[in-house]
Amino acid sequence: MESIPRILITKQFSSTIFHQLLKSNVELIFLPCIKVEPLIQKKDSLIEAINQSERSIVFFTSENSVNIFFDFISELNLKKDNFFIAAVGGKTKKAVENFGFTVDLVPAEFSANGLLDSFAQMDIIGKKVLFPCSVLSDNKMKTGLEEMGAAVLQIPIYDVTPNFESTEIVKIEESKPDIFAFTSPSNFHYFLKLLSIDNPNKYFGSSTLAAIGPTTKKAIEKQNLKVRIVPKQNSLSALETEILTFLKNRNY
Repeated sequence: MESIPRILITKQFSSTIFHQLLKSNVELIFLPCIKVEPLIQKKDSLIEAINQSERSIVFFTSENSVNIFFDFISELNLKKDNFFIAAVGGKTKKAVENFGFTVDLVPAEFSANGLLDSFAQMDIIGKKVLFPCSVLSDNKMKTGLEEMGAAVLQIPIYDVTPNFESTEIVKIEESKPDIFAFTSPSNFHYFLKLLSIDNPNKYFGSSTLAAIGPTTKKAIEKQNLKVRIVPKQNSLSALETEILTFLKNRNY
């Protein structure tokens, strides 16, 4: 009997994503490789920054940053027009809207570069910008916006650690997936830790690697690995479409 392709998605299972793959003749394994831990000690700093500064722009690059940000500032009586809000990607935009706030800017390219390109079309000289993020976030956005003349305050409000609690790890150890779909650089790096992979080239071998976008692709390729599936748009739905196209062309 011909085996069906096994696909690893480094994302928490949700009935709202990967509808077409779930209906296809494949086995999907959902493994969120990271565990998000809010940095409670940063809550006062965040509230102080908002109270003292009236920063005019807030931008988010992940759903996690949105959820923790609004949880931390829930005691403040903020209105929908308190900020000009930018969000990278549809999921991040939706997360903001779930808290009753309007997203004013979503870049065409769902990436940090796309967001910088969008801000470059605006006059942000002298504008105050708040960037709530992960401890793993680099200074690319901060540096880029400061070069445009903005005053940027970057506050890490959550940490990420390997998700060793997942029961899916054993399933992967017993039978390696055919396709590995990584949804962020952190998920890729922590996958290596979860599986104790010292030699990525040997481990992945002839497996097919997919990345949700160019930043994740770059992180994977730093390990001298080849990424074969990358959607043009940095989104889960676009990633699903590319995987389906790959499966069709390979006659799985």
